[in-house]
Amino acid sequence: MLVRLPFFFLHLFGLCCMPFCMLGQTVYPGQMVDASFAAEVDASVGRPVALAVDSPEVVLIEPDGHQPQSSLTSMEWSFRQLPPGERFFTPSPEPSRGRTWAVGGTIAGLYAASSVALYQIWYKDYPLGGFRVFNDNAEWLQMDKGGHVLSAYFETVWARELFRWAGQPDGKAIAYGALTSTVIQATIETFDGFSEQWGFSWGDILANMAGTGLAAGQELLWDEQRMTIKFGFGPTNYGGLGDPVLTARAEDLYGTSAPERLLKDYNGLSYWLSVNPYSFFSPQRQERTWWPAWLNVAAGYGAENLYGGFENHWCADGESRPEDCPAGELVTRYEVQRQRQYLLSLDVDFTRIETNKAWLRTLFGVLNVVKIPAPALELREGEGLKGHWIYF
Repeated sequence: MLVRLPFFFLHLFGLCCMPFCMLGQTVYPGQMVDASFAAEVDASVGRPVALAVDSPEVVLIEPDGHQPQSSLTSMEWSFRQLPPGERFFTPSPEPSRGRTWAVGGTIAGLYAASSVALYQIWYKDYPLGGFRVFNDNAEWLQMDKGGHVLSAYFETVWARELFRWAGQPDGKAIAYGALTSTVIQATIETFDGFSEQWGFSWGDILANMAGTGLAAGQELLWDEQRMTIKFGFGPTNYGGLGDPVLTARAEDLYGTSAPERLLKDYNGLSYWLSVNPYSFFSPQRQERTWWPAWLNVAAGYGAENLYGGFENHWCADGESRPEDCPAGELVTRYEVQRQRQYLLSLDVDFTRIETNKAWLRTLFGVLNVVKIPAPALELREGEGLKGHWIYF
């Protein structure tokens, strides 16, 4: 079935649940505290103080050596000294009840509002029935499954970052992120299951699990994302096909506006596994390698000439399934060959571009869902290998 739902949640989630990046200075036992940090403490307290580091606390000691006035970790101290605007984009150094409730409430509110909107947009015009299972694994040359993997992956990553922003420990943040993604995607499949137009798909469930598992598994294994799921998009000029029937079919399936095409035009979409080689190097090799930390290698998958789910045929009334189409109403375009595309290209991991601006790190985290246009090699069924100077 069309990836209308995963992308709907993906973009709504991306607007409201953006990742945040850690700032702050960590001090370890026996480590000297730099002069600028000591000066910040002096200015804040209003008088010279001594700094003692202990496991790894920064203890403010009165000049006469009496009882310490206060004690806090250097991360907490740095967090408190940030300007309010910068502090908002900075994760809490310890669990924050207020932030945790805010994150949970925001996700729950978005979930409820999106579920209602989803029903109004996609389901209300179709009859409901008993729960049914529909095998759509062969539809759209599996392009819809790529959308499910992408959506589940980034829902997990972004929800995890939100709970990290609230100061939750890594283990809990990962678990909450995976749970958020699972609930969102399970809701979509439940809606599908009770709709006569679609149906519950075990293939979609497996794709969702793959996206969530890839995000959570990397955090557990490496404490970072070394492999990222992304999407690319190159618009298709259906008006230039010289075939009014195919042009009308494409407009009916994929819409006419740029946002509609971006969300569901399988002939223009591609899905990528973007791998960061630098992150697999040993620390010693990272110091001497010429390979930039932000440069990725990406393997992609796409398809072309898709004008129907299983085959290039459809019912002229635009509503009936091909198998239920009245006699004489079935349109067949089997001569238009459906093709798979296998791609290899370079990419950028925006999250590995160094910056001291927390808001810029947030922006990079959102941009990282997009595979950048770059030179690419393409292997297409029936046509062999060819190159592109720029592939979107």
